Amino acid sequence: MFKDIPTHALLPIVLPMRERGSTLREIASALNQRRWTTETGTAWRPTHVSRLLRDLG
Repeated sequence: MFKDIPTHALLPIVLPMRERGSTLREIASALNQRRWTTETGTAWRPTHVSRLLRDLG
């Protein structure tokens, strides 16, 4: 799903952060700090994180 890293590899970062109450902006920042990009090669934004979480169900 995402250019640099498969979706399943994002889960150990994204899900615990969200469970701790991190904002979408904070999660996007954490992914960007790891230099991971979205499927289109762009930096993560809160909207991207929202879509990822939505798609995970």
